[in-house]
This record gives sequence, C-alpha cells and structure tokens, in this order.
Amino acid sequence: MQEMEGNTLTFNGVHLKIERDILTPDQQSDILQDVLNGMARDGFNTSTLLYIASGIFEDNDRLVQTKVLNKVKPFCTQAVYHNMWKSTNKVLQDFNPEQAALVDFLVLAKSERFLGTSSSMSMFLMNYRQFHYSDQIQTFVKPPSRLDFYTHLFFENAFGELPET
Repeated sequence: MQEMEGNTLTFNGVHLKIERDILTPDQQSDILQDVLNGMARDGFNTSTLLYIASGIFEDNDRLVQTKVLNKVKPFCTQAVYHNMWKSTNKVLQDFNPEQAALVDFLVLAKSERFLGTSSSMSMFLMNYRQFHYSDQIQTFVKPPSRLDFYTHLFFENAFGELPET
C-alpha cells in the first residue's frame, strides 16, 4: 500500500458504492454492471493494478466479494482494497469505517484513472482530484444526486469553475 501512496506504482481506482442494506440485489447488480461498462469505456485494462473502495469488503459476505473481484479481472492486473492489509497492519485493524473511508479517499486521489458512482465521496474525490491533479482521468457511471450537485456547486464556488464531469 505504501508503494501506491508513494505514487511509485501506477494504478486505477474505483469507488464502488453498493449499499447492501438499502438496495435490492438487482439494483446492486445494475450498479456493478454500470461500473464494469464504465471501466471498459474509460480504458481500464489488464496492464494496470486496480484499487477498489467499497463497503462490500467490510462485510463478511465472501460470495459478493468474490463475484466483484471476478467481474473486474478483465480490467486490471490485480484488484486490491484496504482490507487486504488489515490482518498484517495493526493501525488498519483499529480503524473505524470513517477512517477506512479516508484511506480509500487518499489512495484513490492518486489513481491514474478514477471511476466514481453517484455518491458524495465520489463527488468530493472528483473535485479534489480536479483541484490538485487536473490531468488525471475521472468519470462517473451515474449522474450525481441532488445532494452531490450541491456539493459540486460548493467546490465550484470555493475553488473556481471546475471542468464538466
């Protein structure tokens, strides 16, 4: 993970927001398919590592995790996520969900390509990346919600006009 954060390793990133407690299995599958379509469209390929930020890796549902990891195989050399290091990293073991999300945010901020879903974290990340690293590629698979639209306006007012998403 330090190699990724030190930016000595090229990688792509995805924020895969699948709210398992709110969405039906069909809605979850639709979001995953939208993300896979976006990865194909945006040039994610087997020559680059993929970092996935998603709450599904916080759950103990190995079936869903395996399904996601198998589906992204055509788009990366290997898929990684922060929980992979929890067993060997005492600091990560003690993180609450908000701290784990911050790790995801900081790593995704440095990804070569970023694909976000319709969420405030994806919107904040997109705006952060545009402000700090304007040459990076980033897209969304779904238009932001009304809340995210207002978040985008906040950043636009604070930092000047941002490029279209």
